[in-house]
Amino acid sequence: MTLLAEVMALTAVLGLYLPGPIPPGEPPPSKIEPWSGSAEARSSIAPVFVQSSPVRVPAGGSAEAIATCPAGTSVFGGGESNPVSGSVVLTRSVPWRDTWETTVRNNGTSDAYATGYAVCGSGLTAYQQVYGSAVSVTPDGGPATASATCPAGMRILGGGQWISGPLNVSLDASLPLSDSGGDDWFIRVRNHNAETIGIQPIAICGSGLTTQIVSGAGAVLAPGEYKPATATCPAGTTLLGGGGGGVWYEVHQGVTITDSYRSAQDSWTIYARSHPANTGRRGITSYAICRGADLTEL
Repeated sequence: MTLLAEVMALTAVLGLYLPGPIPPGEPPPSKIEPWSGSAEARSSIAPVFVQSSPVRVPAGGSAEAIATCPAGTSVFGGGESNPVSGSVVLTRSVPWRDTWETTVRNNGTSDAYATGYAVCGSGLTAYQQVYGSAVSVTPDGGPATASATCPAGMRILGGGQWISGPLNVSLDASLPLSDSGGDDWFIRVRNHNAETIGIQPIAICGSGLTTQIVSGAGAVLAPGEYKPATATCPAGTTLLGGGGGGVWYEVHQGVTITDSYRSAQDSWTIYARSHPANTGRRGITSYAICRGADLTEL
């Protein structure tokens, strides 16, 4: 990790968006099937999935959820889920040493909860966190895109985005790509603040394994509608991570990702809300990063 990347990530850890104390009582149920807060490995070739405790997100504010990988593993990616139907939105989602940290913003009028997740593993022949070039996003609500590319011979394992400045943004896409030019992590963000912000994509890359990116069936959202989309790894492969977002050519007011997480053993789900000002329906797609079946244990 570069010095700049470490400083930026440290800002996220020590900044102004820390969660407040969780009040007494049980938090609302999550969308996800629960698994152990400690390391969980479902089989000899499975990655390890960990989750944070639910964090309180105050109405009109932001909070950060941190999931920590077990000793001896590296963070491959991560995400977040919350039980609110569209008003709690995903903003930052970044690696920091052996943790994955997600920040959410609560645009609603009531406090809410969010849970962070990390995907962890070991045994790769090479591992690298790649930070793409930072991009400025002007305060006009228009979309800006950026991508981070894995070095030659390395495969995408996961990814996320750093956002500098106020977090009144719409994360329209945060997803893996793979083509003849290599593996990338792509992001698209809209800025609803009165000032310019910065965005920076992050790709988690590794070698010593084969992977494939699988897209789900997708979903279509009417203006203001809130829906999930899920991608599932083929039989004989293992989920490593995933992402998703709005369909690329639909650029009006787009969609806002609210959740991105492992929803089942081999499935990755996103939830998104279509902007109420959209003039028509908008599509969303989820992507799963799947590890081949012919590999030794991570």
